[in-house]
Amino acid sequence: MSWLMVSQTRKGMRDMAKVETEEPEIPSIEKRNFSQSLKCRLTADEVAEQAQVMAEKIDEKAAIESEFDSVKNQFRGRISGIETEIENAKNLVRDKFKYRQTDCIAEKNFDTGQLTVYRTDTGETVESRKMRADEMQRRLALEPAQ
Repeated sequence: MSWLMVSQTRKGMRDMAKVETEEPEIPSIEKRNFSQSLKCRLTADEVAEQAQVMAEKIDEKAAIESEFDSVKNQFRGRISGIETEIENAKNLVRDKFKYRQTDCIAEKNFDTGQLTVYRTDTGETVESRKMRADEMQRRLALEPAQ
């Protein structure tokens, strides 16, 4: 082998060693793909479509609110009925009496001028007072008794 050949072989090895030891070149621009939410103008068709959706949803909301109000009113009516029953029961408990149609007898005493009303179920005196002028009038024997 000649000196020139050896010299070139060494030079080639050095060049190869340089290539192997040199750091790779880093590009100054790097690109990558990704997705991001950005503002985009709607087309006229998209605006019209959303207007239709909005109109339908407004109608749907109004129908649901109307149904809701109807149901609320039904429940208010039910609650009101129960409140009335509670109030009536409360009054009965508080007062401890109740008005009922009860059979009575009115007794006129023309000697004393007193009218006395008795209950037929208990015999209790309900009312005793002086008779009014119209009550002091006696029936004639010809009139049927009431």
